Amino acid sequence: VSTFKVVQRFAKLAKERNWKTVLIVAAPDHIMRCARDLQKMGFITFIPYALDWHKQPIDVWFDKNSTQWFTRTRFAFLIRETCIRLTPWWLYKKITGDKA
Repeated sequence: VSTFKVVQRFAKLAKERNWKTVLIVAAPDHIMRCARDLQKMGFITFIPYALDWHKQPIDVWFDKNSTQWFTRTRFAFLIRETCIRLTPWWLYKKITGDKA
């Protein structure tokens, strides 16, 4: 499931509950895209840097045996993440499953 689809489903639930501010908990290299997607959908985002999750050794976020090539190493993740972040919003939504 794409990040956009997860955010899209969350946004529907959050709007039903009238939530406007969102606390984001995600892997350090992924959190900025999560924030961008939520902000594009009209939410105010809060990233809890006061927590120590971002101080963990970077290798705890990756699994060399993962079935997804881009989650096996940080290098692979950053290559994919860079391409995704450079994709225009309208195209990102289209290729990741926007139904609107």
